[in-house]
Amino acid sequence: MQGLAYTSYDPMAGRELRRIAERAADEHTLLRVRLMHSRGFVAAGEASLWVAVTAEHRKPALAAMDQIIDELKRDVPIWKKPVFADDHGADR
Repeated sequence: MQGLAYTSYDPMAGRELRRIAERAADEHTLLRVRLMHSRGFVAAGEASLWVAVTAEHRKPALAAMDQIIDELKRDVPIWKKPVFADDHGADR
């Protein structure tokens, strides 16, 4: 596998990412949340998700990260399709 091709319904994906970040910030008393997910082709071994949280203590930050990732996978309209070497760049 060469990587993954991500597609999304951007208007809803953006709203859901903001909602997830705001909810985690409120529930875990976070100081800051930054959340980004790739779209398009991501090569195998590269990151497709970037999450950064700032909190006064480690445990709420880690709990928030876990919650954010679970909610993102469940609620955000982002789809992935594997891209293989024999695809000749399809869906890139």
